Amino acid sequence: MAMTAPWMPEKPLVIVDEAHGLEGAVARQVRLEFREEDFQLPEPGVPFEAHLAWLKEAQDRCRERVEAMDEEISLAAERSVAGLKWVPPNVVRERDKWKGAVLRIGEMLLDHKLSEEPWVVQEGRSLGGARRLSYLPVTGTRFVRTKLLDKAGMAVLMTATPPTAAEVGLPEGSRRLALPMQWPAVRRPVVLDFRGNMGRATREQAAPRVAEGVRDHAFGRTIVHAHAYGVARALSVAVKGLGVGHVLQDPDDREASLQEWLDGAEQVFLSVRMNEGLDLKGELCRTQILAKVPWPDLGDPWVQARNARMGEAWMARDVARSITQAYGRAVRSEDDWADFIILDEGFHAFYGRNKDLFPAWFREAVGLRKVGGARLEAFGAPPARTTR
Repeated sequence: MAMTAPWMPEKPLVIVDEAHGLEGAVARQVRLEFREEDFQLPEPGVPFEAHLAWLKEAQDRCRERVEAMDEEISLAAERSVAGLKWVPPNVVRERDKWKGAVLRIGEMLLDHKLSEEPWVVQEGRSLGGARRLSYLPVTGTRFVRTKLLDKAGMAVLMTATPPTAAEVGLPEGSRRLALPMQWPAVRRPVVLDFRGNMGRATREQAAPRVAEGVRDHAFGRTIVHAHAYGVARALSVAVKGLGVGHVLQDPDDREASLQEWLDGAEQVFLSVRMNEGLDLKGELCRTQILAKVPWPDLGDPWVQARNARMGEAWMARDVARSITQAYGRAVRSEDDWADFIILDEGFHAFYGRNKDLFPAWFREAVGLRKVGGARLEAFGAPPARTTR
């Protein structure tokens, strides 16, 4: 059973960076995950009431394991040499894991009893193919308050794409501080060059045209935000046929793939969910390409439950934030510059319906440079770099 770390004690000051994802991250953090190597899992598709009964049994089994390990630890201490009560650390860690499991299962059962919000069951497989079962709350707002904000004398939430007060349960009296964008829009244009709709129904036909867009727009080091591995693999085949050297992100070693691109000679990096946490300043990246509007997986039971609970507005906010976060991976200072190219035709309708979900500093850059228009060199930037 995989358990998360204990929640923090009370602190006078808590600073949360990238706070736009706080609610969803906390919802995933409080999840319970069980693996078939540790438990005989319930059959797929059984009613949720059957899962509740199984969880109570699992909690009892965890208690039994804790008791057995306590006894093992006591015996090990008694057998220690020269009166030193030494216990193998791995035994203690294992005992503490199961003690945490007892506590966390109890918290989930109590929350399910007292809260009006349901939990969701997710089926999955480990990399080795073993079955695993997860339980997640549909939303994490109540846990943001009880596990984080209520334990902070003061909390500072920082992000370029802020959540709503309701999303994270901000208390009354919370203050919002917005700083103006200092970097000229001309140095970070959003270029619209729709080559095809990369939605599931039309992706097969659109992928070759989007690959041509990658070839046409790649300038300097270029990162392509593919959003999903299926999209990235399809583009990899297509751009290879066009003679475009590239690195395809490895799902089993994301960081190694990124480093291979940064250290190597290939110009293009086909990335998946690299829209946060990258600092691609200066020559590390001169072009970003959005190949696919980053919709959540509609086949995911958690996404379906959130839609049912909150309506599709939460999903639109999530997509807009993901695009905006991707936009911010390059152009990291006032004198930096890079293009952000959008090739997925699906952006047109999404942006038309949800323009207000994007910050003003993003909106002012949309369409600022037309397809085929002069790059930033025409506005006094450093001379053009040769592509690698």
